[in-house]
Amino acid sequence: MTKAEFRSLIRNHLRKFDVDIHPNVVDKTIDTVFLQVFNDLFRIDPGSLDGYTTRYGPYTGTSDVDVYYIDLPVSVYNMPDKAGGVRRVFSTKDIKFFPSTRKECELWGYAENAILNGDGPYIVKPNKVEFVKDVVDQNTDIKTAITTDGVYMDLLQMFSSYENDDEVPLPFGRGMDIEKFTLLFLNNIQPPDQLDNNRND
Repeated sequence: MTKAEFRSLIRNHLRKFDVDIHPNVVDKTIDTVFLQVFNDLFRIDPGSLDGYTTRYGPYTGTSDVDVYYIDLPVSVYNMPDKAGGVRRVFSTKDIKFFPSTRKECELWGYAENAILNGDGPYIVKPNKVEFVKDVVDQNTDIKTAITTDGVYMDLLQMFSSYENDDEVPLPFGRGMDIEKFTLLFLNNIQPPDQLDNNRND
């Protein structure tokens, strides 16, 4: 189902006096419900989120003071683990990228072990992915993948950041739940006050 179709489905089930709710409000409400559903799935099996990601890339990293970074092309849901909404980073080279924290990258021996194994840690920020230079610059293949060839990212994309014609992957068996709870939220928005009862008579 496309984003436009799902939004239309929601709007067609709104109460008569709610149909003028702005589409952005509908989208953000759907975002809230999706986030709850994805958190429920995460608690059962974090790996199940991989089925609802969208692939982007390849992107090359921009050099900053002590990191290479890639701006996220879309808004993503923030999951309660190191990967957040960036469920996978990979390249065409034989490198295993894995989610990490800045503190882990600064630990003694961490960079050396990563380099020996040919692994590349990445750090997820709200709007970008970072790769620590101290780690990246010690491995030619990792540096080439990030700065020249580019890397791909599987992102748990927010509903509101899809284009209208994009297919939105609905969690299996949860489409009705998403519709029901979205309508529940939207139907609790109070209708506008049409009475002019603020006059001084």
